[in-house]
Amino acid sequence: MIQASEEKAIELSQDPRIKSIVPDSVSESLGAVTAPDQGGIITQDFAPWGLDRIDERAFQLDGKFKYYSAGAGARIYVLDTGIRRTHEQFRLPGNLGSRAFAGKDIPTDGYIDVDINGHGTAIASVAAGNILGVAKDARVYSVRIADARLFPQPQAYRSDMIAGFNWVIQNGIRPAVINFSYSIADPNNQATDLDQVVNSAINNGFTVVVSAGNAGLNASNYTPQRLSRIICVGASNASDQRLIDGNIISNTGTSLDLFAPGKDINVASAAADTGAIGYDIYRGTSIASPFVTGVAAVFLARMIPALPVFVETTLIRNATPNRLNAATLGAGSPNRLLYSRFRSVASVNAASYGNKIAPNSIVALFGEDLGATVAVRVNNTLATILGVSPTQINFVVPSTNIGQAVVDIYASDGAFGSGVVEVATVAPGLFSTSGDGQGLASAILLRIRQDGSQSYESVAVFDSALNRYVAVPIDFGPSTDQLFLILYGTGIRGTRVASAPPTGVGCTVGGLNVSVLYANLAPGYQGLDQVNVALPRSLAGRGQLDVIVTVDGQLSNAVAVTTR
Repeated sequence: MIQASEEKAIELSQDPRIKSIVPDSVSESLGAVTAPDQGGIITQDFAPWGLDRIDERAFQLDGKFKYYSAGAGARIYVLDTGIRRTHEQFRLPGNLGSRAFAGKDIPTDGYIDVDINGHGTAIASVAAGNILGVAKDARVYSVRIADARLFPQPQAYRSDMIAGFNWVIQNGIRPAVINFSYSIADPNNQATDLDQVVNSAINNGFTVVVSAGNAGLNASNYTPQRLSRIICVGASNASDQRLIDGNIISNTGTSLDLFAPGKDINVASAAADTGAIGYDIYRGTSIASPFVTGVAAVFLARMIPALPVFVETTLIRNATPNRLNAATLGAGSPNRLLYSRFRSVASVNAASYGNKIAPNSIVALFGEDLGATVAVRVNNTLATILGVSPTQINFVVPSTNIGQAVVDIYASDGAFGSGVVEVATVAPGLFSTSGDGQGLASAILLRIRQDGSQSYESVAVFDSALNRYVAVPIDFGPSTDQLFLILYGTGIRGTRVASAPPTGVGCTVGGLNVSVLYANLAPGYQGLDQVNVALPRSLAGRGQLDVIVTVDGQLSNAVAVTTR
């Protein structure tokens, strides 16, 4: 673009090197995005119908697209015909660059970093366009696998498909989703090399979303659609029916995971950055899959490091069931429609705020608009809820497998939230008076005197003037007094702590190893653990001291007590 007077423009138009000069223009807005409301929901007005449909359970197109977040930090790799990266759908605010990036041109057909077909640009705009897309803040990368010599249809050689996946495996940055809107008819299972590279991408942490295909046939006869670990997407229309539109008919069968809008979808065109020719209308499963890709990117951005299996599981479980016209779906197809609004939640050890939790421990879950929560599940097992507020839920972890786990929340209004957390055999955490795992220990002191009498003493008290807890220094008293510190935490009990004294459990106070007399559950409180340690008199007069518990080699957070 140049800025020039009318006279200068006429002068330049006479230059034989210049084909034409036309005035610049500003495109009409396809939608307006408002600031988040008090529940953290962002609303896009005048949204295209596809976005409008996926943010509601019931069929009630209201012209709005509501979402909690937009995928900032996630990456989308579009294996397709390329992307017009300069399109306004990918521009950063203030025209300060683009969210679309050049990845790799696989075919040796002479074209570099262009989209001469438009298919890839369309898909990228639905996955991540500023107005047309789901993940409006995600980065999108072009990995061109389609060979221009096969145009006008967007087609690719299998070897180029494989090379595209390998490039992402070697160069892609996670968290990321791969969108692949291609298929190979392979009823005799001969294209196993493509299967292998797709599974390799998943093994390397990339979520893979593929279109089901548009032949009206069983998707299980195609690769990679037949693979169980990808997310296979069928197309629906604005009447909540399977897409059947002339010769474009969504494939069916048990290989499908869910459906998404795929009829009359507004997309960005590769013909121009703005204006009428900068937009187009698409139909088919190719344009349904990027809706799912965008939702997966939003989930990943908030749930790092969610494995592909948990992304797939979450999107399937969060989909709206039994909303599509069953008579149109075809044999074996799932009656599940993509639903984009899930509350993203983060779970931590309630004592240490560490990112590992343990079975039977107390967990603090944080998120938006949580007040109506009625159930929490860990790996689909119901958990015991201890308390609920608009921004936090405390619950006890049920027995579950060690490793990465999905935490789901369910609300009375039908809303759904999901997150990912690491479950370990033990995850020791000590409670502090501040409630965030730092500062003064949430503990009490037991004093046993020579005559056998006992008393419990505070090691911290609340100072209303300072509006916080302050330390009560421990006075060791007469040499005949025995002092024991009773610490409270969670994630400490394990298979070996029930013995007396417990094995595999240690504690340091001010760097000094002290004797652990008890380490197990605190009687009468679900999920709460108790550690009793003897305080040697050598700690007297040392001031503020860090207290750390070790269980099977795993360190807790450090909390503090003070001695005098």
